Amino acid sequence: MEQKIKDSEILANVASALRLTNNGLATALEYKSPASIYHVINGVNALSKGMIDKIIKYFPNVNRVYLEKGEAPIILEGESLQTQLDFMNMGINKEFDLIRKFANLPDEISEIKELLISLHEKIDNK
Repeated sequence: MEQKIKDSEILANVASALRLTNNGLATALEYKSPASIYHVINGVNALSKGMIDKIIKYFPNVNRVYLEKGEAPIILEGESLQTQLDFMNMGINKEFDLIRKFANLPDEISEIKELLISLHEKIDNK
């Protein structure tokens, strides 16, 4: 029988996947003190339903199943993300939508750069 990974490891992996420190995660979740996060990380407390709900509220792309059972993936994308949002009756909030738009900026900048280079070459050839 496969053993579930510890809550401390689950929370540490989520913070890492979000590229946040433990203190950064506490701040992002609007905890007054990072103690709640550190107590789970240090194995003092279990990952509570309240904390799981809060993580999903602020980071709807974090897989609830990962938080509850340690089953990958940690971060949901595409159809899996939409399924979770639909199941939880959550629309993509404005902040999350903005984050997704910013995530696409490098690709969009590359396309603009290629267009500018192409345009510049056409002007030089005239």
